[in-house]
Amino acid sequence: EWIIKALDAGKHVYAEKSFASNYNEACEMVELAKTKNLAIMEGFMFQYHRQHQKVFELLRNNKIGEIRHFSATFCFPPLEKGNFRYDEVIGGGALLDAAGYTVRACHFIMGNNFELKASSLYIDKSLGTNIYGSAYLVNPETKIGAALAFGFDNFYQSRYEIIGQKGKITAERAFTPRKDFSPKLILENEGTIEEIFIEPDNHFVNAFKEFYTEIFSDIKKEHHYHDILLQSKTLEQIKTKENQ
Repeated sequence: EWIIKALDAGKHVYAEKSFASNYNEACEMVELAKTKNLAIMEGFMFQYHRQHQKVFELLRNNKIGEIRHFSATFCFPPLEKGNFRYDEVIGGGALLDAAGYTVRACHFIMGNNFELKASSLYIDKSLGTNIYGSAYLVNPETKIGAALAFGFDNFYQSRYEIIGQKGKITAERAFTPRKDFSPKLILENEGTIEEIFIEPDNHFVNAFKEFYTEIFSDIKKEHHYHDILLQSKTLEQIKTKENQ
């Protein structure tokens, strides 16, 4: 509602994830933004932390060979009663929250050409919303799989792993590093394990810098329009697939 009002008023919009509660809403908002040539951006700040650029560097340098599998996990222990994340009416539930990070990580690291093959969601009847789940996606061309796990009732996890022909990269504290925290990458090869500590970085500031540049770039606008639609469509597919 407020995103629509802001766009109608001619405002660029940076919105907390998930950007929309369903795919139809996302389409409506993206179309309105396009019509008015306005920037919109979904707040997955983690993408703008320098640790992921190091991951891309390791991949470019063939440190693990050709990629064979991706996995991402974002889970945390139960929240206090009455937390807004449990309120289904305002878009609560693990799917539109924690799952969003894992879906975005898959597309951000591995590319957009993935199809959902299976999903599961556990709905807590006392809360009336989903509190944990998983999904499995596959790239139809390369047959590379992506396993995603998320939840509000789990041991804390915030990481992704990339398995290759000759090694593995693990990004620890991938989604929630504080601005003064040095996240760790683990590079494993046959008989060797290397820990790579990344300099602290403020991904919140970096994300807002990206949003600022998007305002003046039609190319960046189109990029974010596409990301928002793909993200919303995938999350809705996870929910729909689970109910089939």
